[in-house]
Amino acid sequence: MDIVLIYTGGDKLLGTDDYVNKYVGMVPEAVEFLLDQGIKMMGIDTIGLDRPCFLMFKEFLSTKDKSQIWPCHFLGRKREFCHMERLGNLGSIPKPSGFTVSCLPVKVRNAGAGWARVVAIID
Repeated sequence: MDIVLIYTGGDKLLGTDDYVNKYVGMVPEAVEFLLDQGIKMMGIDTIGLDRPCFLMFKEFLSTKDKSQIWPCHFLGRKREFCHMERLGNLGSIPKPSGFTVSCLPVKVRNAGAGWARVVAIID
């Protein structure tokens, strides 16, 4: 029942071109490692779970390899997990573990994703 929060500092780039173009993303092998540890929910402080989309698109256009487009997202079709993106202030959480994460999603009809208010509750 643990939730892994991936702190990259990416939220500090909000409002800049680097927020969209130069953030740190995950590779499917890293997500699979977390899933193998029993993690079913993870969150990251960047615009996306995968590497920057423009890099993925550029690689796809040169190779035509569809597996390079959103590989971490599509991993969810093979293995069950949920993830949150664009989290803010992860660097302000005063300890690496031992706190509660409350995820309060907003229901969006006929959608595969939506937004949530995510709060760290420190005891």
